[in-house]
Formats: sequence, C-alpha cells, structure tokens
Amino acid sequence: MFECFMQEILHEVEMDILSWLMAIIYVEAITEIIVDSSLLFNIRDKLCTKYPGKIAELLTCGYCMSVWIAAPIAIFMPYQITSIRLLDYFMKIFILHRLSNIFHHLTKWTIKLGICRGETDEQTI
Repeated sequence: MFECFMQEILHEVEMDILSWLMAIIYVEAITEIIVDSSLLFNIRDKLCTKYPGKIAELLTCGYCMSVWIAAPIAIFMPYQITSIRLLDYFMKIFILHRLSNIFHHLTKWTIKLGICRGETDEQTI
C-alpha cells in the first residue's frame, strides 16, 4: 500500500519536472524563432520599421520577448508556490522567463565551444 502511494507521488513529481523542462524549452524556442530566425525576418523588419521604439525593441530583444512568451504558458504550469493564485501566476512567468534565458545562454555556449552545431558560424553570443 505504502509502496503504491510512493510510486504515485514520484510519478507526479516526474511529470511536474517534465512539464517545467518542456515549458522552458518551448519558451526559449519560440522566443528564438520570433527574435532571431530568418523565417520571420521580413515580418519582424516591417513591424520594426512601422513601429519603432518599444515594439521594435520587443521584437528584437530575446530577454524582453521571453517574458511575454512565458505569460500564457505559465497559466498551465503545475505546482502551487503560494496560496495566492495571482502571485503564483506572476512568479511562474518570471521563473519560466529566467530559466529559458539560462537555457538559451547554455545553448549558445555549447555552440561556441563546438559541443553542438548552430545555424551559422557567425552567430553572436
């Protein structure tokens, strides 16, 4: 009985960790596609030209964009941090944002060291 209970708890914890890892990778990937990909270059360039200032900065700053990408994802994240739902929501946004930024820098670092391959050799870190 106790063994079954412990297995159930461990399974829930594993699923929570997996959910968080997937969300972190998702935030980083979507941010990278919006901010740096050649796929959206023309759209990004037109929007930056039409809306200079804060919109252009948002579309070209991965650090800024990842906050907004994390916001809708944070709604679905497991784990309650506090007893205040709104506070939990904002904490999850910034946790996803920061961890996705760390993941991004680790990815760039592995490319620079030659551990992984990047899109081009001319990428800046």
